[in-house]
Amino acid sequence: MVAISGDGVGDEVMMAGGGCCLFSERDMVKNVEHLRVRFKDIESALSVFSSNFVGNIVSTDKYISYRGAKLKCFDREYLPSAITKNKSQTPKRLYTVQILFFDTPSDASDVSYENMFYGNVEIASSCKHQNIQPLLGFCDEGSQRILVYRYHSDREQLLACLKSRNLTWEQRLKICLNIAQGLHYLHYEMEDQKIVIYNNLSIDNIVLDDNWGAQIVGFESSVFLPPNQDKVVIDPKSIFVNRNYCYEDPKYLGSFKTRRESDVYSFGVVMSEILFGYSINELIYKMKNYMGEPLVQRWSDKGKIKKQICPKLREENGENNSFLPKGPNEDSLDTYLEIMYKCLAPTHDQRPTMKVVITKLEKAISLQSAATTSHLNSYHLTPKQYSCRNAGIITRPYITIG
Repeated sequence: MVAISGDGVGDEVMMAGGGCCLFSERDMVKNVEHLRVRFKDIESALSVFSSNFVGNIVSTDKYISYRGAKLKCFDREYLPSAITKNKSQTPKRLYTVQILFFDTPSDASDVSYENMFYGNVEIASSCKHQNIQPLLGFCDEGSQRILVYRYHSDREQLLACLKSRNLTWEQRLKICLNIAQGLHYLHYEMEDQKIVIYNNLSIDNIVLDDNWGAQIVGFESSVFLPPNQDKVVIDPKSIFVNRNYCYEDPKYLGSFKTRRESDVYSFGVVMSEILFGYSINELIYKMKNYMGEPLVQRWSDKGKIKKQICPKLREENGENNSFLPKGPNEDSLDTYLEIMYKCLAPTHDQRPTMKVVITKLEKAISLQSAATTSHLNSYHLTPKQYSCRNAGIITRPYITIG
């Protein structure tokens, strides 16, 4: 069993990525029986999953993922309370799913492995927020340990959208706001005063819907905190997923103690990716900087930062809008950079809460919207005449980039 504590010494917590349990496995899942999926149904779904989908089978040292299979799971349109009267007829719906088979450890009595799986089910099923992707189902028959999530194609991944779509500045701000709202919910607004540290936030864990709304997905490294605790020690070898250390809180790398402020740091890294339009790995390569150097030190020169802004934000959107200036509103961008810097601060006490981050992002959106409206008025345009894809780009004053 992996020892995990609030201060590295005593109080036990439950985590998805391994550790001690406060409850038995059955206690953890007794309220989510409606999410249980029969193994024979999963086998049937995968039997249709032909060799045509071989590119969507991902294998790691800890799990195998089948992406794009069809499986009937609990219909998320129904509330669990609505099915308690007739448990034999749980309302189901056919989803396109991602099925994660977790490898069974050689030691069948490995308690930490069981804790990882059931902790994941407990956390993922507890989240009820529009910016958190819910768990669709799980299976624990015999030695099987399987999680089922909604499948997201590559084109729904945030990084792919940043590279392939002409996302406006205002759209990028709203994506950041959605992620921040999801993290704030995990940190402060869950039922029964539960606190979750996501513990593995990266651009790969963010998907977008048809309206560019953002959702956080996957809880393989997440951790519950008990009341009156603000940090937890984690054995990095006891988690399901391989982590990208470019997103890691420098304080975590030195102590393996994670806390809400660690999520804030990772969020700051994601903010930089949304601003620049590249993954953090690409940014480090482009800037030719050693990854161990604190990001806030690399990007302390605001002038250099503005030159690195996503190339798509430098472009004018549409041949008929050549009169529009390029780039985000200067006040909006400055507000964004201010909160990004604070998220990336080297110490925990210098970083803001996600509530503060949300307030700042809402201010940045408001500044951008006001600048857009002012500019429209100067050209005597109505919002209907102005294509929505240009929203967030026009401004006065504005930043000339490049």
